[in-house]
Amino acid sequence: MRKIHILFCLSFFLIFGCLEDEGNYDYDDIKEPKWHTDQPISVYATEHNVMKLRGHDAFRWDTDSVSREREVRYEWKLNDVVIATEADIDIPVDSVIKWTKMEELCATDKWVRGSFTVIDKEFETHFMKVVSFFITPYRSNGDWFVLTEKEGEGECYFVKRTYNREESKDEFELQDSFSEINALSISGKPVFLGYTRTAKNVGPMGSITIMTDEVAYEVDAATFELHSELKDLFGGGVPSGFSPVARVDAWEADRGTGLCTFLANKDGKLYRRQLSKNNLGGMFINTPYELDEKGYKITEFGTRLYGFTSIPCWDEKNNRVIMIAFASKQAGSGWGDPSYLATSLIPLKNDGSLTNCPPVWGFESGTKVLNMGYMKSAMLNFTTSLNVYSVIYNDASGKTWCGEFIMNPSDGSIKQSVAPMPPFYPEGADSRVIECPARISDDALILVTCSSSNAKAKNQVVYTDGNHVNYLLVASEYASKPMITDFPEKVTYIGYGTSDVGAIGKYDLLVVGGENGTLKFYDISDRDRPKCVETMTFDGKITMAKEMATGVTGVDEY
Repeated sequence: MRKIHILFCLSFFLIFGCLEDEGNYDYDDIKEPKWHTDQPISVYATEHNVMKLRGHDAFRWDTDSVSREREVRYEWKLNDVVIATEADIDIPVDSVIKWTKMEELCATDKWVRGSFTVIDKEFETHFMKVVSFFITPYRSNGDWFVLTEKEGEGECYFVKRTYNREESKDEFELQDSFSEINALSISGKPVFLGYTRTAKNVGPMGSITIMTDEVAYEVDAATFELHSELKDLFGGGVPSGFSPVARVDAWEADRGTGLCTFLANKDGKLYRRQLSKNNLGGMFINTPYELDEKGYKITEFGTRLYGFTSIPCWDEKNNRVIMIAFASKQAGSGWGDPSYLATSLIPLKNDGSLTNCPPVWGFESGTKVLNMGYMKSAMLNFTTSLNVYSVIYNDASGKTWCGEFIMNPSDGSIKQSVAPMPPFYPEGADSRVIECPARISDDALILVTCSSSNAKAKNQVVYTDGNHVNYLLVASEYASKPMITDFPEKVTYIGYGTSDVGAIGKYDLLVVGGENGTLKFYDISDRDRPKCVETMTFDGKITMAKEMATGVTGVDEY
C-alpha cells in the first residue's frame, strides 16, 4: 500500500510539473470589435426599396480605427449567400431577394436570420454578429387602402406611408389602384372595406375585402391582386340572395385553430367559416346561423380587440345586442387530447338585479344604435374574466345615451359591477348608462377604442358632427370637447392609425375622409391641438379606409 501512495504522489508532481506555465509564449492582440449590444442587429427593408446596411453602427474599435479598418474585411450574409462586402452600404432589396432566392417575404412579425462578420485579413479570424432581416412586401405595415365612390361605382386606392428620418415625420403618397393592378373595375356602390391581417392563407400581409352591392372581392394585401370572390368560397354552392355587407375575423396565435370569419348578408343572415390550424382549408357553410325563436337580423359588427374576444352585433329585428362568443372545447378527457374552437350566437340576458345598465337585452322600438365596441377586461375571480363593452345609441325620442355593460362571455349574462383586483385589474368596472351631454346624429361616425396601450384613446370616444370631429371624455360623464373644426366638407370616414414604426400602436394618428374626396391625416398626440400632417384628394366620396397594422396584438381589429 505504501508503494502505491508513493507512486501516486510522484505521478501527481510529474503531471502538474509538466503543466507549469514558464511564460515563454508570444501573444498577439486579436483586436476584436466591441459590440454595442448582445442583441442581434436588426435590418428593416421593403420590397422595391433600398436596404441600408450599417455595420459600423453596431461596434467600435478600442485601437486605432483608421489602421484597423485597413486590416479587416466585412461580409453580410443572408440564406448563406454573401450579399455585401462593405460595412456600410445601400443595396436594392429586389436584388437581395433574387440573390438569396427568397420564396416568401416576411410578415411584419417575422424575420430571416443572417449574419454580419468582421474578418481579420492576416489571421482570417472571424468576429460574427447575428442579424435579423425584416424584409417585408412593398405594401406593408402602416400603409393604407382607401375605398371611394363616384356615380355609384367603386375604386380602391393604395397609399404608401414612409418615415422621413431627417425630418422625423411620416409621409403619405398615393401609389396605385385596384383597377390599375388588376385591369378590372369595381362595379357597384361600395358598402364595406375590411382588412384581415391574419389571413395568411391569402398573403403574407393578410387580405383586403372589398364589398359593393354587386361584388365581394378578397384581395391579397401584399400584391393588391384579386385573390378570390367570396361567393366562390362556399361549400355546397353560394347561398340564395348572397350579397354580403360586412365581415369580421377572429384569430389568435397560441390557439390550436385557424382563422374564424363571419359575413353579414344584406338580408341580415350570418354566415361563417373556420380554417384549420395554420389557416389551411375550410369553406364557408352555406346555411346561415340559427338563433332562437325570435330570429335575428345582423348587418354590421361592433369593434373588438385582436384574438377571440366576443364580437357584439346589433339585431335590428329585435332591438337587442347579440354576441358571437368563442369557447375552447376538449375533444377528449385526456390531458393531451386536441381541442377545437366552438362559436355560438348568444343573446344578452337581464337577471333582474341590474339598477343602472343600458337595456342591451331589448331596447325600446325606434332605438338607433350608433356604435358598439369592446372596452376592456375585468376579473370577477381568479378563474373568470368578464368583458366590458360600450354601446352608444339614440332612443325613440332622439336623446343620445352612452352605456357600458359587463358581460360574462360564457353565457351572455350581465353583471352590475366588478370589484378591483390589483395589480392587473386595479380599476374594477361598473355597468352604467349616462345621457350624453351632446346630441349625436343618427348618421354620425363613432370610434370607441379597444386598446389598453394608450390611456387617452381608451378614455375618449371620437364622433363626427357634420364637418366637425369631437370627442367625449368617458371618465368625465362623457363631456364633449371639439377636436377638428376646420374640415372642408361633411365627414364620411374616421379611423385611427395604430401602427408606429413596428411598435405598439399609440392611436396618435386620426384619418378623416370627406364626401368630396378630401382625406386628411392628423397628428392627435395633443387632442386639443390636432395637427394636419398630410392632405390628399381623391376622385369621389371617401367611403372607408383601412390601415395595414400587422405587427402588434394589443390593437383594435376594425
